[in-house]
Amino acid sequence: MLILIDAPLPAVQAERLKNLSREIRLIETLPFGGPLPRDALREAEVIYTTAADFDPADAPRLRWVQINTAAANP
Repeated sequence: MLILIDAPLPAVQAERLKNLSREIRLIETLPFGGPLPRDALREAEVIYTTAADFDPADAPRLRWVQINTAAANP
C-alpha cells in the first residue's frame, strides 16, 4: 500500500505506520501544499495532505484521503 504524504508527519508516526505492515510504503512530497506528483498519484491508495490539490482521475487506486486541517475547500 502506497501512502502519499503531503503534510507534516512526525517521524514517530511515520514509523508507527510502517510497522503496521511490510507492504506499507510512505512517499513524502515537498513542498507541502503544492500539486501532488502524477506518477505517485497513480500508485497511491492513501493520501495524507494539507491541501488535496490533485485530480481524482489521476489517482485510480485511491481509497482514502486524510486532510490534516479542520476543513477543506472544494
